[in-house]
Amino acid sequence: MPQLIVKTADRPTDKVFLSRLRTTIGRSARSDVCIPDAFASRLHAEVLKEGDAFWLQDLGSANGTRYNGAVVSSLPIPLTSGGEIQIGET
Repeated sequence: MPQLIVKTADRPTDKVFLSRLRTTIGRSARSDVCIPDAFASRLHAEVLKEGDAFWLQDLGSANGTRYNGAVVSSLPIPLTSGGEIQIGET
């Protein structure tokens, strides 16, 4: 099953399985993936599932989202196995 591996400097690595059509990422406890990063917006980004494909979209965050070093816009971009999403310092 596809998953996100969440790495932060001061916490153990966490795995989040992508079983939903929409997985939200942000600082809020209401996000599906809550990241305690001061540079993350409460509702920062989302991963969308369409068939067997997964897409990443920034949700108008203040500090932006990066995928493999490139800035992600409000248009969804395709995710590939082994890709790296950066939100703040996470």
